[in-house]
Amino acid sequence: ATIQETYDRIISDLKEAYPLLPVKPQFKTRPSKPAAFGLLSRVLLTMGDYETAKLYADSCLNLFSYLMDFNNPLSPDLVNVNSNTPFQRFNKEVIFHAVGQFPNLYLSEGLIASDLINSYSMDDLRRTAFFRTTTGGSRAKASYDGDNVPFAGIASDEIYLIRAECQARLGHVTEAMDDLNQLMIKRWKNNGTWLRFTANTSTEAIKKILTERRKELIFRGLRWTD
Repeated sequence: ATIQETYDRIISDLKEAYPLLPVKPQFKTRPSKPAAFGLLSRVLLTMGDYETAKLYADSCLNLFSYLMDFNNPLSPDLVNVNSNTPFQRFNKEVIFHAVGQFPNLYLSEGLIASDLINSYSMDDLRRTAFFRTTTGGSRAKASYDGDNVPFAGIASDEIYLIRAECQARLGHVTEAMDDLNQLMIKRWKNNGTWLRFTANTSTEAIKKILTERRKELIFRGLRWTD
């Protein structure tokens, strides 16, 4: 099959599926309407169909929009951002749970590029939630799977970033920054240093959103398509 036929089949399958799915599945390992909408937005973003990707991201977030606040380490959302296993499996951001099947890849074994580590502000709680310092450099902690295996499902943080990017590419700079800030205020240390992300142009907004996308969606199996 051609690439176009492959994408067409993925999209037609998802469009056929979502009317048949529940809004809230019994278990997060089962599909749902928000999961189908989220995957449609991911696929259409990859294809560069930003208008339709935004619409499906809207549909997903209308049904599932919860974001964890990394400032609250003892909440039901997080075990502890300073722990080596900070995230619970099936946490409140997970829409559809799946893990990546990458042979012999365990998060704790690989060293993280220093340019990625240094891109996080010291007041960005993801720096301690996602990484730990070891002999030789920084290594990743457990994923949204709650274990040492990469999370490859659908989660609300990705959908906010998809909608933000689509808004920016469509010239809706204010709306793009609003989506980005809804996510980032939950990731930043609540110590008075938080400043809203701003942009004057679509190009500036896209650059900031793609930077945060790289920092937020580590080990999700998305970097190659990015």
